[in-house]
Amino acid sequence: MRPQRGFTLLELIVALALSATIVVAAMATFEMQNNTYTVVDQTTEVQQNMRAIADLIERDARSTAMGLPEEVAACGVDNQNAPDTIFVTDSNAIQPFDGAGNLAENQPVFAEINNPGGVVTNNNGQILQLDRIVLEQNIVPPPAAYGAADFQVNGGVIVANTDQPSQGSACGIITAVNVGPPASVTVDFLNPNALPWVAGEQLVAVPAHVYQIVLDANGVSVLQRNGTALASDVEDLQAVWFFDNNLDGIRDPGEMFGAAAPEPVFQSVGAVGLGDYRRLREMRINVVVRTRDNAPGSPDGAFIQAGMQAMENRVFVAVPNDGFLRRVHTTTVRLRNVGFRGRMGKKVGV
Repeated sequence: MRPQRGFTLLELIVALALSATIVVAAMATFEMQNNTYTVVDQTTEVQQNMRAIADLIERDARSTAMGLPEEVAACGVDNQNAPDTIFVTDSNAIQPFDGAGNLAENQPVFAEINNPGGVVTNNNGQILQLDRIVLEQNIVPPPAAYGAADFQVNGGVIVANTDQPSQGSACGIITAVNVGPPASVTVDFLNPNALPWVAGEQLVAVPAHVYQIVLDANGVSVLQRNGTALASDVEDLQAVWFFDNNLDGIRDPGEMFGAAAPEPVFQSVGAVGLGDYRRLREMRINVVVRTRDNAPGSPDGAFIQAGMQAMENRVFVAVPNDGFLRRVHTTTVRLRNVGFRGRMGKKVGV
């Protein structure tokens, strides 16, 4: 009868304890692997988004002012407690063609502002009456209303006085387009007091790409290009503008506008020694992107981290550790169309 006896209670307890230990260890390993996979997956997504964003911004910045006066090369708003806003010209927008699609040898590659008596202001912004709005050739038949031109609603516009280049530039977002006659665009200027309007002088407007970060309906930060979302969870956009004011080709102190103190804050116009975009040589652009979810097992507010990713002159703020992973991409773009056109090796007389 002895071989037919079952397990004793003690043996069952020991077996169950060993099994439970193995299961707990296996579950812990599985959870660790799953968390690692989640972190790696989100980090990969962040890096891919960041690379795509950086490539697009760099391409637009590198080609700014192509075929255009240097005075309208760029514009922007430098914020120390919020993301910056960047404007660069749309190199594919205004083309030297007439209304019939024929190449016009003497056609300017910008729109001249012809407001009689100054710029009109309404509830939607300032109305710029233009000498022309170029319709895209591939639109058949040519549209005759709102949004049909190279100037586009939610796109940007840069305005400069070509008779007085040292005044700098003004920039804003287009809220309405009227192909005319007379042709006009309504602009919500981000620096409304900076519009370099002088009666009798040539004030020009060019379409521009505008990069800005806005909050969506869920409070998620979204990077937009001309009002179109590029990527979510982009927390910051900071730019530095190198104006070679003494024309020595060297980044001297006081010439890196928008960088960390003691460098000066960037202003499109009005600042001493700044405003003449013929002296703009480089842009340094910083993008901060975070994961869409916080890391599994993160303390989520239990500790105070060093602070937010404060790039350039963004004010440092200590915040609770939210458990999100962040990546920073910094790129420096040499502006090939500004400064040394056809005079390589020589200083530009400005």
